[in-house]
Amino acid sequence: SSPKHVVPEDAMPELPPLPRPDYLAMRSQSLGGCAVVLSIIAGCYALVGVSAVLIGSITDGVPLFLLVLISIEAVVALACLFGIQLGDPGVIRRSPQQCFPLPPQVEEMLSTGRDLSSMRNIGSEDGRSYCVRCFVWRDAPWEHKQSGLNSAVYAMLCRERLETSKSYPHHCSICQRCVQHFDHHCGVLGRCITSGNMGYFVGLLAMGGTGIGTAIIGVIVIYFTNRG
Repeated sequence: SSPKHVVPEDAMPELPPLPRPDYLAMRSQSLGGCAVVLSIIAGCYALVGVSAVLIGSITDGVPLFLLVLISIEAVVALACLFGIQLGDPGVIRRSPQQCFPLPPQVEEMLSTGRDLSSMRNIGSEDGRSYCVRCFVWRDAPWEHKQSGLNSAVYAMLCRERLETSKSYPHHCSICQRCVQHFDHHCGVLGRCITSGNMGYFVGLLAMGGTGIGTAIIGVIVIYFTNRG
């Protein structure tokens, strides 16, 4: 974690404003992702429902069971979708402890009013790095610890990256924020996927595949059940 550093109360406003996220891209990606999820859910319901009506009865045991199963998968998928859209992926937020002390290079550039856009992030001997766009110190990957289901899923899927310390913090060019344990920016959902929401992401993918599989198997079962 960042060293303790006494910072004047009025020091924070002196930092340049945070870069503006690409809200247009994020919103369009987010709306597109929500539309995809809702379309898959509607398609699964329609596939089983229409098949049951055409082949047999929707109130029979098998079609009703399949619709209940799809409903459970849909609820889990929507919960994961909301978790991704509304949850915090692990943004490194500004605070006096997180922003200071300023690296000498950054302090010199700010004091002379020079532009930092071409400046590269600054590393330190203890493995931390300073983002010159967010103006925050970012923990070394082996020091940053998270708890909870999302982190557990990330640790399981990205074990090699964690063990080799390749799970570095990253500044997303679309969200324009630094996040810990960055995996990728999802162009379908419009959010960064990190150790803070990996469980939701995997759950959403799993429920999508399971729902489609349930619908297809359901149609086959309904057909052969009524045929017999």
